[in-house]
Amino acid sequence: MFYTIDPRGLLAGPDINTTITNQEWQDHLQVTHSSLRLLGDETGGFCICNTNDFRTKLKQIDNETGDYYIVGYTSNNPDPMKLRRRIEIKVARPGVELFYKSEYLLPRIKK
Repeated sequence: MFYTIDPRGLLAGPDINTTITNQEWQDHLQVTHSSLRLLGDETGGFCICNTNDFRTKLKQIDNETGDYYIVGYTSNNPDPMKLRRRIEIKVARPGVELFYKSEYLLPRIKK
C-alpha cells in the first residue's frame, strides 16, 4: 500500500513570482494530484492531497497499518501456460476487512 502525500497542502494559486496562467496552474495541479491519487488508489492506499489537515489522514494511515498479517503461499499449479492466477482469502471471524490482490500474473517465459 502506498499513502501518498502532497506536502504543499491546500494551494490557492501559483507563487506570486510565477508567470503562468490560471489554466496552466490548474493543469499542473491536476497532473501532480492525479499521479499521487492513482498511486494510492491502485495499491490500496490513498492520497493526502489538496488539504491542510494532515492529522486526520495520518491517524487513518496509522489505524490501517497498525495491525496486520502477512500471508504467503506457494502455488500447486505447475502449468506454466496459465499466466493469470486467482487468489481468494477467507476468514471465519465476522467483521474482518481483508485487503489483498485477487490475482497475479506470471511473467512470460522468454525463449
